[in-house]
Amino acid sequence: MGLRRLAAALLALGLAGCAVPAPPTPAAAPAAPAPRPPPPARAGALVGATPAQVVAIMGPPALRRVDGPAEVWLYGGEAGCRLDLIFYRDAAALRVALATAHAPPKLTESACLARLAAAP
Repeated sequence: MGLRRLAAALLALGLAGCAVPAPPTPAAAPAAPAPRPPPPARAGALVGATPAQVVAIMGPPALRRVDGPAEVWLYGGEAGCRLDLIFYRDAAALRVALATAHAPPKLTESACLARLAAAP
């Protein structure tokens, strides 16, 4: 009888090794980035915004430069559209102190800002 039990135990162990593993659970799909809010109709609407708020609306600048106490961000795009932002630190954070859009004669400031915000 001892031999039968040993054979049954070995058979059970052998069959346990043949078990089919459960399929892996699929990884959660990465969340799609939130769409950007629409750009303002006028550059002056960005005055008081923090760098994070500007990036959320306009995307990253083409050029960023620290100049003494100021930080200058420049956006440039096709068709001659440009946006110049100058940030200064207030008591709490860095904020836009001056915002100037440069639109070519055939484009409105609003259209120019929309083109800059849509640029990759």
